[in-house]
Amino acid sequence: MQNQVARCHFREMVETHVRNHGAIWQYDCDTIFTSQRPFLQIINEKMDWIIESVKIPAGIAPNIAVRENMFMMLVCILCKIPLIVVGNPGTSKTLAMMLIRDALGQYTKAINFDDMGFSSIQLFSYQCSRNSTAAEIERCFVDAIQSEKRVKGVISVVFLDEVGLAEESPSLPLKVLHKLLEKPEVGFVGLSNWDLDPAKMNRAVYLVRPETKSDDLCVTARAIIQHAGQGNSTLDSMMDQFADAYLEITKACNSG
Repeated sequence: MQNQVARCHFREMVETHVRNHGAIWQYDCDTIFTSQRPFLQIINEKMDWIIESVKIPAGIAPNIAVRENMFMMLVCILCKIPLIVVGNPGTSKTLAMMLIRDALGQYTKAINFDDMGFSSIQLFSYQCSRNSTAAEIERCFVDAIQSEKRVKGVISVVFLDEVGLAEESPSLPLKVLHKLLEKPEVGFVGLSNWDLDPAKMNRAVYLVRPETKSDDLCVTARAIIQHAGQGNSTLDSMMDQFADAYLEITKACNSG
């Protein structure tokens, strides 16, 4: 967050949300912020709860990328805090957004989310490109704002995919985000394969997906072979070596 006022405002919003739903999440606000238990443990429990609540398709591994992306998207959307997720292709950015879209849909909402009283969402998607214009992006926000005013109890969410491509446009269409994200009226999630300029990232929570680790690759591979019915003890015992070899080859290729 760009300044102390913004950080305090973010904390107040988190405290309000936790306080409103503390009885169901088993932790009230004071427990969250004063507990002697590691805060990371509490966050991991909430990520587990989200994964258990959402219908994860067969063959999809709930690895750390999926878990963290879904957690951040859920919290930021419900609190209308702009979120920008940056990571290499294959780090489950779009997958997580589609899972959250379905789990918070008006007619497909996850039972646990409905029991929690989470608002439904309506997605307004825009595929960015080097030919994107500021008018097109602003139109997407206008449509979302108007829809939210018409449909009570449903949060409109502007979803910009491949935001980084629009930043390469000579017309600089992303400058329109400066005013739109200053005091957002709707939810916002942007996905990019590379960093945006600081002026835009400072107006949103910035989630960076690090390089995939060996453990995550193993979790993903095991889910795939289990879904394909090809799992066996020999293949499973070699999974760590396969993952380490893949990372070494990738590193060598990237280093030129």
